[in-house]
Amino acid sequence: MKIYLIAAFTILPAAVLVSCSDNVMDKIDRNPNQVNDAPLNTRLPQATMGFIKAVAGSSSNRLTSYYAEHHTNVLGMGGIYNTMSSYNTGGWSGAYAALNDMKLLKEKAAGEGAFGYAGIAEVLMAYTYANLVDLYGDIPMSEALQAGVIRQPAFDKAEEVYPAIQEMLNNAVVNLDKGETALVRPAADDLVFAGKMALWKKTAYALKIRLYNRMSNLDPAGSANSVLSDLDKAFSTEADDFTFKRYAENKNYENPYSGAQNSQPEFAMGNGIYSALSWFSPVADVEDDPRTQIWFSRIDGKIKPAPNGLAGGDFGEPRLDGRFFSKPAVLKPLNAPQPLATYTELKFIEAEARLRLGEREAAYQAYQEAVQLALKQSAIFNSARALDADRINAYLAMKKVSPGAAGLNTRTILLQKYIYLFYDQPLEAYNDIRRELFIDITDPAGLANRVPYPDSEISRNPKVPANVTLTTLFDPSTKLFWAR
Repeated sequence: MKIYLIAAFTILPAAVLVSCSDNVMDKIDRNPNQVNDAPLNTRLPQATMGFIKAVAGSSSNRLTSYYAEHHTNVLGMGGIYNTMSSYNTGGWSGAYAALNDMKLLKEKAAGEGAFGYAGIAEVLMAYTYANLVDLYGDIPMSEALQAGVIRQPAFDKAEEVYPAIQEMLNNAVVNLDKGETALVRPAADDLVFAGKMALWKKTAYALKIRLYNRMSNLDPAGSANSVLSDLDKAFSTEADDFTFKRYAENKNYENPYSGAQNSQPEFAMGNGIYSALSWFSPVADVEDDPRTQIWFSRIDGKIKPAPNGLAGGDFGEPRLDGRFFSKPAVLKPLNAPQPLATYTELKFIEAEARLRLGEREAAYQAYQEAVQLALKQSAIFNSARALDADRINAYLAMKKVSPGAAGLNTRTILLQKYIYLFYDQPLEAYNDIRRELFIDITDPAGLANRVPYPDSEISRNPKVPANVTLTTLFDPSTKLFWAR
C-alpha cells in the first residue's frame, strides 16, 4: 500500500514541520470498498473456475484434439501445425495464472488451519502441473509462482516434475484427512464436491493412478502394481467422478469446449475417431457403434469425417452441423458437464495394468465394465439421447468389442478408451497415443511430440529449452520421457 506523507506547514516564529504517523496515513489511504484479503470461501470458487476454464478447458488442450485426430480443424486455415501458434498459449498463461490463485488459496488455508481448503488447492495444483508437463514437457515448477523474486524461472525436467506431482498429491491426502475435522471447512463454496473431503481424496488417488500408468513403458510391472495398489482408494463408482456440472446454457458460464465450438465451429469429425468407431464393426461400418447416432451430424444422411491436415473450410449452414463434414453434436449444449477424471477411465487403466501383469480374466472383467459404462455415459451432454439397453447389448455382442479374456489386447483397451475420451478429454487421448501408438495418424505432417512453448514465454525467458521448435516437434529428441 502506498503511504502518502502529508506535511502541514504552519507559519510560526519558528517554522515547524509536522508529519502524520504511518498508522494514520495507512487509514487515510485505505479504500473501505476494496477487498484486500479475500476469504477462503471466495478464493476457492475463483481457483476452481480458473482451473476448469483456463487449464482443463484451455485452447492448448483443445489443440490436442487435432493431434489425436478426435477432430479436424475446418476453418480453412490449412494444417493445424501451420496455425498452432494461435492455440498453444492458452494452456500456458492460463495455467500459471490459475496456479497462482491456487497457491494463494493454499497459503491462506494453511495459515488458518483450514486443511480441507489446502488439500483441494493441492489437488488442483497437481492436476494443473500434470496438464502442463504433458502438454509442453519441461516446465517451471520449483522456481515458479515467485513474481517479483524470480522473474525468469528455470525449467524443471519433465521426469523430475512427475515425482514432485506425486508428492504434492500425497500432501493433499494428508491435508484432506485433517480437513474432515478442521474448524473451517468448505461447503457450498466447493463447486465440485460441496465440501466432501472423501471425494477429493478419491480424486487425488485417481490422479496418482493416471500418472503411474503413464510409466508403462519405463516400468511395465512396477507401474501396473502401483496402479492396482491405489485402486481401492480412488473412485468406487461413477457417482464419485471428478466432473464439473455447474455450467449454464449461456455464454458467460458455458462449458469451454462447447463455448469454443458455438463461437467458431472449427471442430469436425476427425479421421482418428471415425476409424476407431468403425474398427470394432465386423464390416467396418461406423454406424455399428450406436454412439455415432448421438455424437455427430450427418451430411446427406451419412457420417462423413474431415481429413486431418487436408480439410478445407466448412462454413455451411447450419454451421454447427456442417455442410461438407460431420460436426460434433456433443458440443452443441453450452451447459454440458465436463469430465476431468472418472471411474470409467480408472477401469480402462485397471484393465491395461492387469493385462501387463498377465491377469487376463481380471483385465477382461475391468475392460467389459469400462465399455459398458462408457456406452451408458455417452449422452452425458444430453440425457434425453441416452442409449437404451438393446443398443448397448447389440454393440457388446460384436466379436471385436467382446473378444474374450484370451483375445483381449492393449490396443483393444486403448481404442475403446480413446472413443470414451472423445468427450472433452483430448489430452488424455493424446497422452495414450504418444505412450502406445495404437492408432494410425493420417495428418501428412505426422504426430507432434508435444505442444510448442508460446512465443510470449520464449521472448521473455531465456531459460526456455532451445531444442523445442516447430521443426523439432516431430523429431525423436523432443519426445516426453514416458513416450514411445
